[in-house]
Amino acid sequence: MKRYPFHPFLFVLFPIFSILAKNISEIDTLVVPLFWIILLSFIVLLLQWFLTYLLKDKQKSSNILSLFILFFFSYGAFSAILMKFKFGEFIFVRNFHRFPVYVMLFIFLGYLYIKIINKLKNSTEFLNFVSLILILPSLLKIGMHCINFYISQPKEQLEYNRIVKSDFKKSNYPDIYYIILDGYAREDTLKEIFNYDNSEFIQYLKNKGFYIPKFSKSNYAMTGLSIPSSLAMDYLKSQNIKPPNKVKDFLISYGYKYIEKSSFFNQPYLREKNYYIKILYSEFSQILLKISILDVLANRFNLYGEICRKDILDSFKYLEKVSKISGPKFVYAHILAPHPPYVFGQNGERTKLNLGVSFNIYKTFWDNKEGYINQLIFINKKVKEIIEIILKNSSTQPIIILQADHGPHLEIDYEKKVKTALRIFTAFYLPNKDKMIMYDTITPVNIFRVLFNHYFNANMEILKDKIYFSLNEMPYKYVEVTGKFD
Repeated sequence: MKRYPFHPFLFVLFPIFSILAKNISEIDTLVVPLFWIILLSFIVLLLQWFLTYLLKDKQKSSNILSLFILFFFSYGAFSAILMKFKFGEFIFVRNFHRFPVYVMLFIFLGYLYIKIINKLKNSTEFLNFVSLILILPSLLKIGMHCINFYISQPKEQLEYNRIVKSDFKKSNYPDIYYIILDGYAREDTLKEIFNYDNSEFIQYLKNKGFYIPKFSKSNYAMTGLSIPSSLAMDYLKSQNIKPPNKVKDFLISYGYKYIEKSSFFNQPYLREKNYYIKILYSEFSQILLKISILDVLANRFNLYGEICRKDILDSFKYLEKVSKISGPKFVYAHILAPHPPYVFGQNGERTKLNLGVSFNIYKTFWDNKEGYINQLIFINKKVKEIIEIILKNSSTQPIIILQADHGPHLEIDYEKKVKTALRIFTAFYLPNKDKMIMYDTITPVNIFRVLFNHYFNANMEILKDKIYFSLNEMPYKYVEVTGKFD
């Protein structure tokens, strides 16, 4: 009597239990994982029945189904591995480059799989065993966590509540807000490339006392290089060595509390009463989607939009909450806007899909200029609101730095691409209106050097403001373009 081929069910449940095991301490409800367990098990049951009816052989149909499941849910792991390899200076950062390689590799491996598995007399027993071994570590980890949880009963506490209860030493040091508006273009770029006049927002900032450098540029053309360099107050030395966060170390030595908020899909679940929305847009579902082959379509058709909306709005709410905490404090907030995906209209409404960009695999969401400007207009409104709140809640005049980490990455001619990617929006609100300490060509590596010298007598060297450009596919093959443009 042949054993029942249950391996397709275990293969399809493996990614669910794997995600659950890795994030078990952050899961606040089992509704979402249970939903996917039931749904995918039911789909596998139907497919197994259909293939068996078609092929008249349950063993072969189950073998093929397991192969399809492995193909479907291995894309995320394959992408993670592929992006660690460099081919010359080329890195596979886009699905457009990774997907064809994945398909070709899987066709080859699938051919070998079929040839080998068909020769095995006990293929069902073999695949059942492999699927059990694969899923067992995740089940053990989940089980151990449940045992420890019921023994210790840990109490969860939100980060900002812990911050509120922390003791701060009273001092005259100003609170420092470092707010990164990802991909926010400089005013002249908005006029030249996007045909948009941002003067109303710029004038609002000036009226509030902000200083806005005329020729501010980023040191690097992408987040992964720009932010580490900014917080290290130095240029990158090696791609293999993560630079230290010297800004954090310096301020902590002066008794500052370091508070960080980044809007990169870091909310465990959307706080929705509607469970359909909660399931579809939970981070668990997003991760499950990202590791599957559907990630290719999800990126093109902006299926991650709703959770991105929530994260961005939560970042502004978080800034409001921490502004009420007594200082001294350094608040670092990285807000993924106006960077794509474009999920806000001018008044915060949900956006519609731009088919002209989504159906063109050679373009990125940056090329949706209308979407970029609409999102920028909405972000301007949110920034105005949070500035008013910060100033109202500050007992002493704070330092507020509004800065982009890089500019937009459009598919345009090379010279314009370089300018657009490196010209960034920057604005400073300084106590006592100390505008004269800044200068029009300042770059992020020198921002905190200037501030620490002036407000803490740090005596740091002011570096030469250098700028480097590189393509997303070859981030570390950067070329110095200092002095090439204003």
